[in-house]
Amino acid sequence: MEFKGDIHISYFEKSWLSQVKEAGFQENFWIMMAGGKYDFTVKGWNPALFQKVFNHFRRRIQFVQCGEKGHFHPPLKNVINLVGNTDTRQFDRLIYHADGVVCPVTFAMHLSAAVETTPRQAQKPRLRGDRGRARARSMGSVSTSSVSDHGGRCESPH
Repeated sequence: MEFKGDIHISYFEKSWLSQVKEAGFQENFWIMMAGGKYDFTVKGWNPALFQKVFNHFRRRIQFVQCGEKGHFHPPLKNVINLVGNTDTRQFDRLIYHADGVVCPVTFAMHLSAAVETTPRQAQKPRLRGDRGRARARSMGSVSTSSVSDHGGRCESPH
């Protein structure tokens, strides 16, 4: 028996453009949750460090900043900003279309493991290990962030 998420995207929904493509960006993208809730700040990561990640991968990876409007999500540079512009179902579809998700331990991490992937994602090499999970050997100063490529999850060592 395999344990996995079970959130499905209908054929009709799969045919829709992602909000990123609707905005005119036609390339692949990663979702980045560079913020968090005010009531549980221990899961957060310094937004300046997220900005360093954006800057490091500029022109190689397009990041889309997402998050709930009432939460702490300071605007960052060189990203497509969708903070406050997705409801839960739109976020499901956005994750379906994304190449991956970088986030603290949060709803996006769990959702990225539960939402099915696009056929293009299914053909990508996967991070594999025990039950589809792999541990990152080193993620620098990252202590609480999680990276998902939809096939497995990398967690920073603690």
